[in-house]
Amino acid sequence: MSATALLRQALPDRDRRRQIWLIALPIMGGMTSQSLLNLVDVAMVGRLGDAALAATGIGGFSNYLAIAFIIGLSAGVQALAARRLGEGRQAETAIPLNGGLMLALLIGLPLCLIMYMAAPLAFERLTEDPTVAELGTP
Repeated sequence: MSATALLRQALPDRDRRRQIWLIALPIMGGMTSQSLLNLVDVAMVGRLGDAALAATGIGGFSNYLAIAFIIGLSAGVQALAARRLGEGRQAETAIPLNGGLMLALLIGLPLCLIMYMAAPLAFERLTEDPTVAELGTP
């Protein structure tokens, strides 16, 4: 079997590839924008010195933990909404979205407050440099 024939078997048809790209591009864009945001942070804060850069890095890690929660929640919401849509229950597709939004608010708002209040303790545990802890906390 030729390489072209193998490639045709392995790749989905053109319409399917287009659908995959339409779904994948926004996700890729979101991930790229987060990386660019981190790069801009480093470029701007790096001029302020090592301690400021270290504080930004620790803060970025904390931000990533919060984003990971949202990504996990969104995957679950998408799966539930897609299942409802696939079952032909279009009128019920918004139910998982509304539940996800409520869950994000009920968990996210208290989590923000806890993280804000726990930031000094977290920085104290994550760095030995008091300047980094001072720069990284509110």
